[in-house]
Amino acid sequence: MKAVASKQSFESLSQISEVLKFNRRFNAEIILPNGERRYFRSKSCSKKEAEKQILAYVASIENYLNRPVFWRYAGDKVYRMGQHDAPKGTLRKKIKRAFVRLFELED
Repeated sequence: MKAVASKQSFESLSQISEVLKFNRRFNAEIILPNGERRYFRSKSCSKKEAEKQILAYVASIENYLNRPVFWRYAGDKVYRMGQHDAPKGTLRKKIKRAFVRLFELED
């Protein structure tokens, strides 16, 4: 009897963890120029929307301090600098952007 009861609770716990896994919010760790760390929890479960919220928060901090700050998603190993993220798009577009910037050409 105990084995059956524990198996049922384990199945329900795994189901709960699966639901929580997909409905989690994204957190960001922000390092200010003086070394202080701040944490921001987005209100969205979508990574795209959370990134927009985080970048808006980082932009407001940068505007207040007049200096760039470092930030990362909680759990990531790589920090990002400032409100500007890496260029998005296909490899072809990235190469074209780099080429245009290198020779200061206009489209």
